Amino acid sequence: SNQTMTFCPTYKWGQTSTHIILTVDCPEATSLQHSVSPDGMVLVKGEMPRKGRFELSLNLFDRVLAEDVSAYQLPRGMQMRIPKLESGRTWLTLQKPHIPKPVQEKKDFDFFMNSESESGDDGDESDMDDDYPQPDSKVSKGLDDMTKEEIRRVREKLAREAANSKKANTPSRDYAFGPVPVLDVWDFAMLAVMIVHIILTPYTKVEESFNLQASHDFLFHRSSLSRYDHLEFPGVVPRSFIGAASMAFFSAPFAILFDLLSAPRIVSLYIVRMVLATMSLLGLAAFRFQLEKKFGKNVANAFTIICCLQFHLMFYASRPLPNTFAAIFVNIAFSFWLQERYTETLSIMSFAAAVFRCELVVLGIPIFVFALVRDRLGPFPSGPLEVIGYGVVSFTMGLACTVLFDSILWQRWLWPEGEGLYFNVILNKSHEWGTEPVYWYFFDAIPRSMLATIIFVPGGLMWNMRLRPFAIPIFSFISLFSFLPHKELRFVMYALPILNSVAALELTRLYENQDKGGWKKYYFNGALTVLVMTGFGTIGFSRAAASNYPGGEALWELHRIEAANVTRGGLQPYVHIDVAAAQQGVSRFGELGAPWKYSKREGPHDMLQYTHLLSEKTAAPANFTRIATVYGLDYKSALLRGDPTRGPRKFPRMCVYKRSDLDVRLAPEEGASDGAPPVRAEPEVDDEYNPADDEEAD
Repeated sequence: SNQTMTFCPTYKWGQTSTHIILTVDCPEATSLQHSVSPDGMVLVKGEMPRKGRFELSLNLFDRVLAEDVSAYQLPRGMQMRIPKLESGRTWLTLQKPHIPKPVQEKKDFDFFMNSESESGDDGDESDMDDDYPQPDSKVSKGLDDMTKEEIRRVREKLAREAANSKKANTPSRDYAFGPVPVLDVWDFAMLAVMIVHIILTPYTKVEESFNLQASHDFLFHRSSLSRYDHLEFPGVVPRSFIGAASMAFFSAPFAILFDLLSAPRIVSLYIVRMVLATMSLLGLAAFRFQLEKKFGKNVANAFTIICCLQFHLMFYASRPLPNTFAAIFVNIAFSFWLQERYTETLSIMSFAAAVFRCELVVLGIPIFVFALVRDRLGPFPSGPLEVIGYGVVSFTMGLACTVLFDSILWQRWLWPEGEGLYFNVILNKSHEWGTEPVYWYFFDAIPRSMLATIIFVPGGLMWNMRLRPFAIPIFSFISLFSFLPHKELRFVMYALPILNSVAALELTRLYENQDKGGWKKYYFNGALTVLVMTGFGTIGFSRAAASNYPGGEALWELHRIEAANVTRGGLQPYVHIDVAAAQQGVSRFGELGAPWKYSKREGPHDMLQYTHLLSEKTAAPANFTRIATVYGLDYKSALLRGDPTRGPRKFPRMCVYKRSDLDVRLAPEEGASDGAPPVRAEPEVDDEYNPADDEEAD
């Protein structure tokens, strides 16, 4: 709509694949002012001699990147270059379709050839300068035919380059459902890496045990609440069942099918974790799609490469932690954040905060405050109040869901995250699980999670301003969390997609500049070296993680050793699992059906009622014989001993014992024939060795 104070100036508009070009005809104007909001509201006002004041108000066809608008003073007025939110989308009209076209509006045909390439990676808009007039325009009159032909040839070349750039950077896919796009090969590459981590480390630890045991109970015990694991082992603070229920719901068809086929339940463990990996992928895919629309395919692909080469983001994507479920919602919220749709962003995070992790409030506050400072929430105070109102409603909905659902399963009225918040913040007991210095996140956790790719982050922030408004709230979130004494990487893992996006911007800049001569080719070669180093670091982390679940491995070894005794010898195994084994890989998915029985009873009691023991103790209990040992590798010992060539020291992590009055069958030596004596060849190792001994001596 156009509103005039004294008169309305003529204006013309055109577009390229990435920008709207608006030229206002106001020669000799003074006190020129302009403003653009993300939702497409444009205001230009000023004063002209002999004509008086004017004000031009436009309601643009679609949302724009308001922070990247540039304006230029021309001899006869002002020209504004307004970046489109969705690069490559052609606008049919300048304003919303329902707004009539005013008589002052003209088309600028010099900017209807898509003659500009997207240069969002480095923020340089010099490529958009139109130095070559149309051969038939007024500017070209008086030029000789050879010059006109040269102008035409250059413009055709620029048009071809722009078309290739548009094809390379315009998303060729659409939304599948909600904010989730149709997945492409790069999304499936991330899923493949997640599945590799699942295969290498199928077992879980104590932090993940609640959701894993709960998903098992949903799948196999169903309505028999009395058999649910959490009623016997509730943990320190209660957790919500909503995440576990969602995993079980999508896993049920496959898990039930394999159960009917009498497959071991360990198969369902893989299924459940793959379902969680797929859910995590959908959140990352939604974020990556908006990254692709905002910065182009090269940046989105670089983001995928960085994520796949890192360890922690892909590793945690399938670990059934409350933080993992929260991260799914956060990544979807971030996809709206990239569009600067703050109502959706903060509403999604508020729901996840009520259900999964209250710490998301600490993440949402910097996002809200920084948007308020940048005037991205709409008119004050109605805009910010509306965002807060939707956030409160969303939080209330999440609170109602978790209270109603979880109170049934916990068999008492409760808000799980509220009790966790009370335990950790009000009672301040989180420090009992260890404390770290205030700088730990910035100098240990984040560098460890990003590995060598963290080198790209400073350049991504220095050479490109378009992600700074997203990086600043993330750094503020990490800083706020640094004041809590108890620290874990999973508490700030939500920051990794944004930090990886910043790194992807810098990697893309180095890639696209490698052919521009000078040292730029060597800079990109250095970037490739950084990626290779990150990959090797991930291999090392993966190897260490694979050997970090001795309880699960010991239970699998016990089942393998006693398989023949159970099927042919009539053995009725009754296995006791001690606390260490239960915390390091043992879950109900690893248990077998009748005649096998298991107990995790704690405290002194008669151990002779059990046929087998899983214990971290290396000294055999009375009347029991060790039949198998799971060994670990202490990589730090090679350095502490001063001779890295000797390699890491082996030490026992978990032992399997069998009651001595039963037919003791030791694990056969690997590679032995069927007729060989069933004696396990143990490596030479000091059974009393503990890796902590070397650390204390050091």
